[in-house]
Amino acid sequence: MSGMSGIRENLTYEAFGTAVRELGQAIADDGYEPDIVLSIARGGVFVAGGLAYALDCKNLHLVNVEFYTGVGTTLEMPVMLAPVPSRDPLRRHLREAAVPREVRVRVEAHR
Repeated sequence: MSGMSGIRENLTYEAFGTAVRELGQAIADDGYEPDIVLSIARGGVFVAGGLAYALDCKNLHLVNVEFYTGVGTTLEMPVMLAPVPSRDPLRRHLREAAVPREVRVRVEAHR
């Protein structure tokens, strides 16, 4: 577990709700209005759902990626698991939404 303290925080539903609302508010305060929220399962599903709701974004996408094989062990490269979503619906959405004003990415990884 190099680079990790080994300490885990157990988040209650109440604390999770507060954290997601605070993150959503920080994003909204910055003036960013996402067209899509992309969630990477499994850990990102609930955060992405909460953020999409908090930011009034109806377009939530989910992908499954395998990377961790155990505590502190990973594959050499992440692998997208089946079903791999077609990029066509995403391209269609981007065409219909015109050119995105900007793209923002937030990565949270805690093990």
